[in-house]
Amino acid sequence: VVISDHKYFLFVEEFIYRKNRAHIAFLELDDEGRYLRSGKVLEKPYDMSYPFTFKIDDTYYMIPETSQNRTIELYKCTDFPDKWEFVMNLMEDVTATDTTPFYHENKWWLFTTIDSTNGISGCSTELYLFYSDDIFSGQWISHPLNPVVADESNARCAGKLYFRDGAIFRPSQDCSV
Repeated sequence: VVISDHKYFLFVEEFIYRKNRAHIAFLELDDEGRYLRSGKVLEKPYDMSYPFTFKIDDTYYMIPETSQNRTIELYKCTDFPDKWEFVMNLMEDVTATDTTPFYHENKWWLFTTIDSTNGISGCSTELYLFYSDDIFSGQWISHPLNPVVADESNARCAGKLYFRDGAIFRPSQDCSV
């Protein structure tokens, strides 16, 4: 959810059953929660989901899940909310899901689940952590303890990391059922 000018913009995965594929869309709501409009944001010949949207300086960026393409893709908003352009692949040749960036103490962190089981696990069992001084560098260093979580009940990301009482919290999905 992005709040701008007393309006709420929800970026979502819109799954089209006849295509058996999803794209990224937005819904615009007023400050009372009433629907104003919606539209398609990104569509590729592969599935896109988990549109993680964040801001650097005054520019919005998005990392949608693009595991079917074996990439972690970064997009930049050129005309909010519906015009986005491809910036770069943050990683290639990786089956990564629900990638969540986090900027902390002058370092970028990428939390992502990586499937090393060729689809048996459903991409939900192992959380990997990478870091870089510059999100645009293309140089990501694997955390020495990767995978940092190996439990399908809490490995997969579920949204923005946040602080509470000085501690960092990472929301997760329970994929054990």
